[in-house]
Amino acid sequence: MDGRVRLMEHFGSDHRYTSIVLFDVFQDALSDVITSDAYLFSETKNKAAVAHRLTEHMERRLRNKLSLTAENALPSFRGFPQNLVFDVMVDKADIILHDRAGKTAMTIMLYSDYISAKQAIRLKGMYAERRLTLAVAFLKGKPYQLIYRVDRETMDYYHYDSTMKTSMFRMQKIRTDKKEGQLTLLKPRARKQRARNTKQASQES
Repeated sequence: MDGRVRLMEHFGSDHRYTSIVLFDVFQDALSDVITSDAYLFSETKNKAAVAHRLTEHMERRLRNKLSLTAENALPSFRGFPQNLVFDVMVDKADIILHDRAGKTAMTIMLYSDYISAKQAIRLKGMYAERRLTLAVAFLKGKPYQLIYRVDRETMDYYHYDSTMKTSMFRMQKIRTDKKEGQLTLLKPRARKQRARNTKQASQES
């Protein structure tokens, strides 16, 4: 019981803890909507329906995570600690978790393809201190989805396998080209350094 109380106390007030919980809940809900609501992806221009179902799954997952019930959820069953609630298609975002005073804990954007440079700029513009900012690209015909997570200086890029319910960090520091095409994904520095060393060794030989 003490652990549950601590969960309730920290959620919404501790930014780092809240982001960890929300990112886990988001991935679980993503798996739910892909496996349980696959019919939604057979239709085009169905973003609103996908956003609503993803939100419903996130609400259920978050209530379970925080051990909330109809009796202890405040101010209503849809509410969470710090008076946070989910909304869909508001403030130019597809999904947000916020309170009515203007504090936003999480923003999510939904896409049906790799995000473009223009979309990346918009996504970065949504980022603010103490806010989890995410995007997911549902790629038709691919065995995985792409998750983009915005930070102060970087945008991390994950492959999410909904069948295995796992995400794999792929790249970091996504740079936008001047053209409004697909993003140029920059690999982590360690990989770039290994490639540089390999090229140097081949030239010396």
